[in-house]
Amino acid sequence: MGLLLLALLAWVGWAYTTPGGPSARINDWIDQTRGHVAAASAGPGLRQATTYFNQLYATERSYPNMPDTAIQEDPNAGFGLGMTFTWCSGQAVVLRAPIAGGSVSRLLVSGKDLGEVGGAQACPADLAKPAPWKLPAS
Repeated sequence: MGLLLLALLAWVGWAYTTPGGPSARINDWIDQTRGHVAAASAGPGLRQATTYFNQLYATERSYPNMPDTAIQEDPNAGFGLGMTFTWCSGQAVVLRAPIAGGSVSRLLVSGKDLGEVGGAQACPADLAKPAPWKLPAS
């Protein structure tokens, strides 16, 4: 019990040295957990659709502009019930999947998965700064 209390005090001490303090660390953990839950509830269909579109990009050097029905008919696409596809340009697409309590949107840019954000998001206006998505650190 004493070791657990010591570990908790050490974490609180460390958290106070970071920007925002302990409450920011707890909120970061909550946000990260929500992201993992959203990704799990979107299921393997979203992962399979991401792989499908990024493979198309790898072979064609652009994302095809195709209707949802064409994607749904291709068994390799893994396009699940309620999923939608938005073609932004030959360099970007947004995939949406329903999750418990809403939806999640995933942005693919030039063969890279920029991850998911909550809600039904439209194509970002600027692919260099694709808000609400964030580019990975270089």
